[in-house]
Amino acid sequence: GSYVCGEESALIESLEGKRGVPRNRPPYPVTNGYKQQPTIVNNVETLCAAALIAVRGGDWYRSLGTLKSAGTKILSVAGDVAHPGLYEYPFGVTLRQVLGDCGAADTQAIQISGPSGVCVDANEFGRRIAFEDLPTAGAFTVFDASRDMFDVARNYAQFFAHESCGFCTPCRVGTSMLVASMDKIHAGNGTQHDIGEIDRLNKVLLMSAHCGLGHTACNPILDTLKRFRPAYERKLRSLDFTPAFDLDGALHRAREVESETDELNDLRRTLVQMLFAEGNHFCPSCEKSGNCVLQALGYDLGVMTAGFRHFFPDRPVDASHPELLLDFNRCILCELCVRAAREVDGKHVFSLAGRGLGKHLIVNAESGRLADTDVKVTDKAVEVCPVGVILRKRVGFATPIGARRYDESPISAQALADAPRPLERNND
Repeated sequence: GSYVCGEESALIESLEGKRGVPRNRPPYPVTNGYKQQPTIVNNVETLCAAALIAVRGGDWYRSLGTLKSAGTKILSVAGDVAHPGLYEYPFGVTLRQVLGDCGAADTQAIQISGPSGVCVDANEFGRRIAFEDLPTAGAFTVFDASRDMFDVARNYAQFFAHESCGFCTPCRVGTSMLVASMDKIHAGNGTQHDIGEIDRLNKVLLMSAHCGLGHTACNPILDTLKRFRPAYERKLRSLDFTPAFDLDGALHRAREVESETDELNDLRRTLVQMLFAEGNHFCPSCEKSGNCVLQALGYDLGVMTAGFRHFFPDRPVDASHPELLLDFNRCILCELCVRAAREVDGKHVFSLAGRGLGKHLIVNAESGRLADTDVKVTDKAVEVCPVGVILRKRVGFATPIGARRYDESPISAQALADAPRPLERNND
């Protein structure tokens, strides 16, 4: 199973035989859950507690724990301890007591509640496991003084990039950018700017990621930066570098619940830049130019450059079909072709495979070739692609320039003013 399937709707999707992707909510599983029927999702610990309450009563259960956190909590203790394992405590137990019971020594940090949780240092070992202080799903990972906390955070960043389901661009691309920043610092090429970029990426993920995995992907890095900043700064080449490219405007916190604020448009620009960085979108080479949704959105938002370094994989073009060309490198994973083939054409031609940055479009044939499917040039799946992944052969620019879909649609004047123009030839 994948980490994201710890989210209840993603678990239900997986149980239904689909990709483990969190659903949009509402509706919630209590009304539309497994096979769209009312469903309650609970873990074994909750079911065991419910059974004990049924046998011994609520007053007995409330006698354990604290005023605001009744009952007990099972902790899965791991890491630099003499006695790892499962420990059950009444809510309110201190971290220091747990460390003593499991035989931890010279502890510098504890990661509470797994990668998405919180990292605390030795000054906080008097804090308590409770909803009013340190809530936890149960994970309790101990790190002694021999550990480099930068390497710990870098490992967690790699974990989030690997476990991202790849559904949404902010998480799929953002977690990979986090890994790239941490790798750069690890290699001794980082600057203070890279630290700032991590904080800015965190704001993008918090505002726009589809689910909690993206929202919390930066937690281990930000927590260790706060408590163990020297572990980062020892690896930095410079503390003073200021870059030419600045994402400040793109990553400000949206303070108004409106759809056309400057802050939200800056966020939209950042997300479009991520899509351009992730795929091979060299518009002059694409027959979809002038009919491309991503191109039109980029122009409308004034996105003239990718803003991030390109890191798309070089996947081969499938030219096996006699009438169609399939360029995987342009795919933005919108799933329109997958759904159109299944829901309109009644065929199972396309699927998405992999997760995180490795998520990609595949052809449902044993050979993996489009020619070995029953797709036809007249299928809806061929028509709906917004960015030129699926193109007709020997057609070229089928729609004359000037009559294409976006030739007459509004494009911001500022975008046109900023657009790069060819140098004028000097006839002298």
